[in-house]
Amino acid sequence: MKINKWLLTALVSVMCLLAVKLVKGTYRQAHPQPAPMQAGDRIKGKPDAGLRISEFTDFQCPACGKVLPVLDELLERYAGKISIQHKYFPLPNHKHSVRAASYAECANAQGKFWSYHDLLFSRQPDWSGLDDPSQYFDDLAMKVSLDMDRLRACLAGTEASGRVNSDKLDGEIAGVKATPTFVVDGKLFVGGDNLKAELESRLGK
Repeated sequence: MKINKWLLTALVSVMCLLAVKLVKGTYRQAHPQPAPMQAGDRIKGKPDAGLRISEFTDFQCPACGKVLPVLDELLERYAGKISIQHKYFPLPNHKHSVRAASYAECANAQGKFWSYHDLLFSRQPDWSGLDDPSQYFDDLAMKVSLDMDRLRACLAGTEASGRVNSDKLDGEIAGVKATPTFVVDGKLFVGGDNLKAELESRLGK
């Protein structure tokens, strides 16, 4: 009877340990750690900073444009401590967001991502209501001196759209539902104010 009791206790302990490992494994899958840096990643701040923030954003989202000054403030305040990685997350209710992201990624291929990024957001009210903003996006490309032949070849290919889709999938795996959403160590923060509060709690004001 004592042996059976000991065996039962041991079995329960083993099952508990297995359950804990399973939960941890599931959490890691649902909240992945930042992927290693790759060529063409869109990073602001020190790339090897201790805290990397993934920003999932949509170029047609008004709130994403309004959060930019907050991000610039945080990058200045925590210079060397944080970096912010731009990740595409076009929302289905924004009919031009996928096209805008593809143009931005093609600008990235020519080393002009941030210039084009800033123009897309600053001119957002102008192109969001157009039936077809392609000519407007071309005009913005000329403003940042993109090679238009390379741009058209890029847009006709699959690499840019592939990176946009890959970012969107990363966001879905992480649990992103809205933009802008920031992922910090697997935790999601929607909006600049929530990100700011999290960084202040971690790094001070």
